Amino acid sequence: MKKIIVTLVTFISLILLFDICSWAQNNAKKINPNLIGKLIDYNFHYPDDYESFRPVTITKYNDELYLTANYTDVFLLNTSTGDVYKFIAQSDKKKKVLDESKLTFVPTGLFYSKANKKLYIANYKGNNILIFNVDIKNKTLLYAGEIKTKHTIGPENVYVTSNGKVLAAACYDGSAVTLFKLLSPTKYKEVWSTKIGQAHGVSILDNKVYATGLTKRKIYMLNMQTGKIEKSIGNIDSNPKNDGFLWPTCVYPLNKTHIVVSDAHTGYIYILNKDTLEIEKYFGGNGPTYKYLHMPYAILIDGNRYLIASSFQLRIILGNIKTWNAKKSFVYHGKYWRNTDPKKVYNLIEQYSIYNYKKGPKINILGHKYTLGFGHLYPVKNDFPILRLPNIKTLNNDSSYFYFTDSIYIDKNYRIIFSQKNRVLLSLVENGGIYYLVPSKLDSIDYWNIDNKLVNSKGYYNLGNIVKDTIKKINNLKENRLSNGLLTSRDLYNVIYNNKKRYFFSYNYKSFYKRFLEVFKSKEGIEFLSKYLKYEKNKNISKKDVMQLAINYYKKAIKRNYVDMSEFILVQTLTGFKDFNKVYNDKLHFSYLKCKNTHYYAGYEPGTVLTTPSINDYTSPFTIKDSCFDIKTNKAVYPMKVKIIWYSPTLYGVDFQLYGIKDGEKYLLLNIKNNKPIIKNGLAINDFIINSNIKFDFYEFKALKAHGQNRLLLREFKIDGKIVKCNTTKNKKLILKNIIQMNKKIHNLIKYGNGKNYYESIKNGADYRKEILKTRNGHCGNYIYLLYRELKGRIPWRGYDLKTWDNRIHSVLEIKIKNKWKTFDPTLGIWYNYSLYELIENSSKIDKNICKNVVNKFKGYCGSNFFGAISKFRSYITFEDYEPNKFNKENIISIKADGEIKGYTTKALYDGNRNTYFSSNGNNIIIKLKPINIYKISLESYRYFDVKNDREVYISPKQIIVKTYYNDIETNNQIINFKKPFLYKDIFLNKEGLVDKIEIFVNGMYNSSSSFILRSLKLF
Repeated sequence: MKKIIVTLVTFISLILLFDICSWAQNNAKKINPNLIGKLIDYNFHYPDDYESFRPVTITKYNDELYLTANYTDVFLLNTSTGDVYKFIAQSDKKKKVLDESKLTFVPTGLFYSKANKKLYIANYKGNNILIFNVDIKNKTLLYAGEIKTKHTIGPENVYVTSNGKVLAAACYDGSAVTLFKLLSPTKYKEVWSTKIGQAHGVSILDNKVYATGLTKRKIYMLNMQTGKIEKSIGNIDSNPKNDGFLWPTCVYPLNKTHIVVSDAHTGYIYILNKDTLEIEKYFGGNGPTYKYLHMPYAILIDGNRYLIASSFQLRIILGNIKTWNAKKSFVYHGKYWRNTDPKKVYNLIEQYSIYNYKKGPKINILGHKYTLGFGHLYPVKNDFPILRLPNIKTLNNDSSYFYFTDSIYIDKNYRIIFSQKNRVLLSLVENGGIYYLVPSKLDSIDYWNIDNKLVNSKGYYNLGNIVKDTIKKINNLKENRLSNGLLTSRDLYNVIYNNKKRYFFSYNYKSFYKRFLEVFKSKEGIEFLSKYLKYEKNKNISKKDVMQLAINYYKKAIKRNYVDMSEFILVQTLTGFKDFNKVYNDKLHFSYLKCKNTHYYAGYEPGTVLTTPSINDYTSPFTIKDSCFDIKTNKAVYPMKVKIIWYSPTLYGVDFQLYGIKDGEKYLLLNIKNNKPIIKNGLAINDFIINSNIKFDFYEFKALKAHGQNRLLLREFKIDGKIVKCNTTKNKKLILKNIIQMNKKIHNLIKYGNGKNYYESIKNGADYRKEILKTRNGHCGNYIYLLYRELKGRIPWRGYDLKTWDNRIHSVLEIKIKNKWKTFDPTLGIWYNYSLYELIENSSKIDKNICKNVVNKFKGYCGSNFFGAISKFRSYITFEDYEPNKFNKENIISIKADGEIKGYTTKALYDGNRNTYFSSNGNNIIIKLKPINIYKISLESYRYFDVKNDREVYISPKQIIVKTYYNDIETNNQIINFKKPFLYKDIFLNKEGLVDKIEIFVNGMYNSSSSFILRSLKLF
């Protein structure tokens, strides 16, 4: 069930795409049909782990027989008897078993076409739709063909019209819904393909195609002839009355006027009007007992009957659409939820606020309260990082993902964290002020917390032995702790991870040690591990050294938004560190209150929203008059910076004020008018510098005007300051004086020359600044880089590469002083009291004496003579390109490309030579590397100057597919579409981590008929 999980990092970025929701609720009516019916045990006719039978799709073969799949196999269910058979897929008429090494087989969606007498399978990892003949008697599938185009990337579901003439596919990885005309049961022609983010469900009714998109959690209606999206509905919300969906996986025609949708994460089945897409009714919900569903991944309508695949209950429900009551439930777990009080069962999603279990239990971790969530634990206050629960195949998780989580209370020092969809139990135990995380495992999934007891359909699970043995293990660890407080990795293995009892984890030491090392992923975690491995072998290490090791880690870790829980807890377990006052005494804490007589919508008040470390929520006052809130800090500081993240690039503050309040008096700190935020990675952000010689611990922020809805909609508001007093007036004078001195210093530091080539400098991870200074000469780009480094991030700046109409090229640095931009030219050793725009627009007003001391050969790059002739310029606000590029000879094992053109080989991608570039008649590059940690791939396209039209032309890809691997396991799979040609483009991976293989595929090029061309490729 790999795609059910949604990381919070992805969730945060996705929610920024949505328009703010309407406060008016729809008229959706909740109905409560009986979803139990007659319980029929499956009669499995194959030897296997029946727990793996988790149906995610259903299709009809005839009135009695239905086919289903679980990402691995295809099954046959007889709804009269409960018999279940597993199909064997065969590759040819000789009945050879399908060779999976040649044909990947990951069935995610099924559709049997009665008209074509063919089974169509959405083959997720194969990037195609497989076509089979079905032999019911022998329980075999005979391969008949495939449907495959550049748009069938990661298909999840497929639908065929009743006449067998049209097929629609929803492709999750390709983020597309694609329509095919079937010329015969096995021959096809692509008609259109429409972009829908993470498309998952698809169906056809009349002349419309309906689809679900998981990126925006929407239901779409498309024109069947053109593929144009005509209507959509939905947003990330767990309440159907707000048109909310969380993971709508399936859509299916109900009748001539309605469609149905199943949502795996809410557990609801929705009935929608097919024309308006309005939600009219809904039922179900994820919860314990068969009264509720558990991850209903699919629904099928068959005349007056429906079938629901409740995947994590291993249940298929058959019922009547008139009442929606169940007639039969095909189940695996024998008797029906014995000894379960029906009054105590609950709909889990009604307890959650989207993905946060706000009505659930609170957990104390290192002195801070957390709520449970979807794969994460969230701090109640904005004072600690969000904790990621252990991922699959890691030290503390040998099962599946942690989805919606819950907790069992043992005592005030012992909590068990679990997910209903995972077999792992995490015992979080505090003993003597030190936290321990001890994993154990259940016999199956679908366990729930009912009245603080763990129960599933087999009955209550006795946690007594796990609790008793866990406490015993922790006491054993205490006895093994060294005098300096350190616990060795060998002792950790012997006590926690080397077990004979079936309910505890057991690894061999090699496997344990590999997973142990992989726990530490953050920069500070890796630094901790490096020293810890030395410390545990050195008997002379003092307790003070060990404590300082932990302090150094936690001081950095608590400033992060997200930290892996295993790493966060294990550092304390290994060191025995307890004195957290030494870690966060200097940390600034905030509390937010709405101003008096102002009104905010419930759940969107500043005190609720701005105290969370995530940005997936936002403030929402009634009107602009209510757009005011107070900020209180735990200590008085001299305010220096303010950071604001607005709701979106179209909804942000225009005019606003910030006051510091001291002894009842207000001091105006910011008075912003006609604000235009910087748009970065889809976020609308403002950073303001404040100069104050007064300490404040209380502030008032008030919006006077806002773009869009004209009220204060923001996601984050932070004030940064210093305790040490700064003489503001003196600093204002010194800032300009100091920068002028820096500018002169850089001018005299090196001589003008060819400088140091950036690409050569960073091949071995060298410091570019040191490399420039070593040569003692540099070009204008070298000069402004040295000035940028001298600033040390203490003041806003912007870099510019300039070009005149007669091809004079130069670089300067703009620096903001007293809220005014001034332009510095360290190459010439001069500065201008104007911004670049002012210099260009008013070049005639530039002081003629400014170039007085500039040598003759450089006068052409100075004053009005230069700025009056500017025809083009490129601006940048980061020197990120100067970080070490890891794509170099030392890291490359091999690099291959299909159709490589002689003289334009892949070597050009990393040789640093500006006169070479890569070109091929193929469409892919495969790179094998030594294992390196990367988070970003940077591309540079080929460009040339079109003299006739006086413009630069970029030859760049239209679409790129990037896949990364580590140890043959796919770690990232992304499809990026470029709306226009580009010169430089950064591709941020979904997940930072180790990579030893990269595959890049290109689909189409701008300004090139066929060749795949790139100037360079970099890895960071």
